[in-house]
Amino acid sequence: MADSVTTRNIFDGGRKLVHSYVNISDGSGHSAVMIDVGNLTTNAEGKTCNRVILKKLWFNNGLAAAASPVQLQWNVGGSANETFLTLGQGSDSYDFTSAGGIDNSEASNVSGDIFIVVPSNIVNGESVTIISEWVKRYV
Repeated sequence: MADSVTTRNIFDGGRKLVHSYVNISDGSGHSAVMIDVGNLTTNAEGKTCNRVILKKLWFNNGLAAAASPVQLQWNVGGSANETFLTLGQGSDSYDFTSAGGIDNSEASNVSGDIFIVVPSNIVNGESVTIISEWVKRYV
């Protein structure tokens, strides 16, 4: 059995992306690409998005084990990832717009993709829901 994961681009325009991620766990955890920037809509000039900046995020994590938080990570090449945000138990929201957003680390070999890691100690039936707003970049 595998986690039931649903991802959806609620809005994918030339400059903005609003993304939804819902995971209902089978108890094994989950690690995968949450946003593949190369698959986003191109801008008016036909350029492909290769980076995103996190502006806002809302989450609801029904996790019994808060010791291992959900992680959002920049892909920095191959299987290497760099955590840029951890989301604990319960519900909360973040607004990074006044600081310009959370921008990619630009480590060597960066792909621009966003990974999500749901901890392996999650209990069967627990869920993770994330709605996020991003600004698209065409570097």
